[in-house]
Amino acid sequence: MPPAIRHAAEAIKANTDKQQDELGSICLEAHKLAVSIINTAEFQLGQREDPDAAGCRRIARQWDVVYVNDDSPRPSARSDSQP
Repeated sequence: MPPAIRHAAEAIKANTDKQQDELGSICLEAHKLAVSIINTAEFQLGQREDPDAAGCRRIARQWDVVYVNDDSPRPSARSDSQP
């Protein structure tokens, strides 16, 4: 491989590595921010005496968080098991 092409390939690889490192730190910051928003919304919901589903959705909407009221029973880990 000619030296000019080799140098260009190494420069591109170094740039890609740098961008991946920057992306990793941005993703970490975004994750921390998302957790903070969720914790704040849950705290606000927890301050209500007995929030109904509509009230929880309204409070969550103020924080730009989607509130899903899922009171349905959870399926068992194994649905193919017999009694």
